[in-house]
This record gives sequence, C-alpha cells and structure tokens, in this order.
Amino acid sequence: MLNPIENVFSVFKSAVKDFMTECRAEIIAVPPGTTMKAHRQRFLIEAAETLSPKLRLRSCVRRATATRSDSTSRWRRSKTC
Repeated sequence: MLNPIENVFSVFKSAVKDFMTECRAEIIAVPPGTTMKAHRQRFLIEAAETLSPKLRLRSCVRRATATRSDSTSRWRRSKTC
C-alpha cells in the first residue's frame, strides 16, 4: 500500500473488530425500547472513543516512513534497467 493512512486505518479497524468481539454478549442483549441499530452504534462509538487515542502520531509516522522507503526502493529498482 502506498497510502500510509490506509495502514493506520486498517490497524484501527482490526482493533474495533476485536473490541466488538469482546463485547459480543452485551451487543446481542438489546435492551427493551432500543433498536438493534442504536444499541450496536453505542458500542461502535465506545470503541472509537476508547481506541482512537491509541493511534498516536508515532504510529502514523512509522507507517508513513515504511511506505516511503518501500516506494523509494521500488523506484530505484525500476530505474536500474
């Protein structure tokens, strides 16, 4: 992947999926008077609020640096022909 934000977003999505798996029993038990959609949305918001602070600038920079160095090495290899 050449877009570093895709890498960061992929890590975030994976963390949200893990969070939702851990809360599965609570998610399935929809309280009376609440729609399933609204109940699930509450858990998604909680996951985002809990996990987004964990995405630090360092994580973004690390992935961007790895992407840049990978694309640079590909460019150099293509120019050696």
